[in-house]
Amino acid sequence: MCRDEFDFFEEVGLLLRKKVLPTDLVWSDYCAWTLYYWTAFNNYIKWTRESDDDPTLCCEFEYLYEKMKKYEKSRVKRAVKITPEELAGFINEEIDILSNEIKCS
Repeated sequence: MCRDEFDFFEEVGLLLRKKVLPTDLVWSDYCAWTLYYWTAFNNYIKWTRESDDDPTLCCEFEYLYEKMKKYEKSRVKRAVKITPEELAGFINEEIDILSNEIKCS
């Protein structure tokens, strides 16, 4: 994952935590990507935190994930769980989008 994506989620998480962005707007626009990207990369982020001895790495992204997971649960009235199959499908869709963007360049 590009550093830009981590930075994006960090910024949205910070803006949400600081109440610059309302939770319902963030949920509407970014919830799915937040849930899927955090699920895909959380082990890598945790490993990097340990390797770099920096527990603050992506802390706003993690905050965003936790808020979106809680808000999503309140909206759909059930726990949010992304299966490995759903994650694989999401990743394949992201690859397809990136491949099309590269072809168009």
